[in-house]
Amino acid sequence: MTKKKQILNQIHTSSCPHEPYVLVENILSEIYIKQSLKTLDISENFNIPKPTAVAIRNELLSNGLIEQVNRKIHLSPRGIEYVRNTLRYGLVCLDKYQQFIHGHSEIVEFIHSKIQSILKQRPYVKYELDQAHCTIETLLNRVRFSLLNFDIIGRRVLCIGDDDCLSIAIISVLKAISIGKGLICDIIVVDIDERLTKFIKLTGINENYPIDTVLGNLQCHSSIKLPQNIDTVFTDPPYTINGLNLFLSVANISLKPSIGGKVYLSFGQKKAMDLMKTQNIIDSNGFLIEQIRKKFNRYEGASILGGRSNMYYLMKIKSKIDTAVEIENIYTYSNRNKQKRDN
Repeated sequence: MTKKKQILNQIHTSSCPHEPYVLVENILSEIYIKQSLKTLDISENFNIPKPTAVAIRNELLSNGLIEQVNRKIHLSPRGIEYVRNTLRYGLVCLDKYQQFIHGHSEIVEFIHSKIQSILKQRPYVKYELDQAHCTIETLLNRVRFSLLNFDIIGRRVLCIGDDDCLSIAIISVLKAISIGKGLICDIIVVDIDERLTKFIKLTGINENYPIDTVLGNLQCHSSIKLPQNIDTVFTDPPYTINGLNLFLSVANISLKPSIGGKVYLSFGQKKAMDLMKTQNIIDSNGFLIEQIRKKFNRYEGASILGGRSNMYYLMKIKSKIDTAVEIENIYTYSNRNKQKRDN
């Protein structure tokens, strides 16, 4: 941890030790983007008690990262330097950032066209791996949602399975809103499909934005060198309970051990009893459901999903101690074959 990061870690420990480790960073980022906030805004925007917001504000004031004038909180020159250099917002053009967030047609159409041209070369789906490509609009919505939650800029991002090529959508958006050179976030992809890992890695090279890739079967994840100290995970696992359990287990292992790591889980709509199983698996893997956005994801084809799936926004609240999970029949394809054999 750098000395500058240690300062925010100390502020977090002093003011809000039971809150997510990224909370203080996110508050500074919000002030930077919006230019000013009130203490009540911090409490409401980040869903924390007002006394906690006051404690964080006071610690930021005493460390010279913010200034307060007429109840409005602004970043100090030191705070601006921290957000720009340490949190990497200095690599982002805020005007273009806001245009993308608010869906301005010119920048959205430019990014959409860019992604579309790249994905024309993407490998075809392998149904035996439960692959199903989501629409480009869905990719952009995922990136927009995570930017608003401060889960991309300055973060270590992991895609567990990426036949959607979300990693490519992320770099396409970041390049469109960037100024100057430099990596706005670090992106890693883990996938079983060698065609995809090669395609994604080559695309990163061609776009001058490297994407690290790890080829491996998560059913043998103990033999894979999984990324560590991840801040944000995106995953669209196989459409089975065993597949969900395996992918979330890997997500927990890869995220930083502290409270607050985020997971964007895309998972198909289920019947009531299966929804209960889904919630139980999320809980047993150490995650809290912060939001569920129903029918958030749209897919090309994917009749097994009805063309849609939900977005679960999860926060890691504890590290998983028992990493042993059921690794058989994680794909619907293998389940159908098993049922045929049993019959």
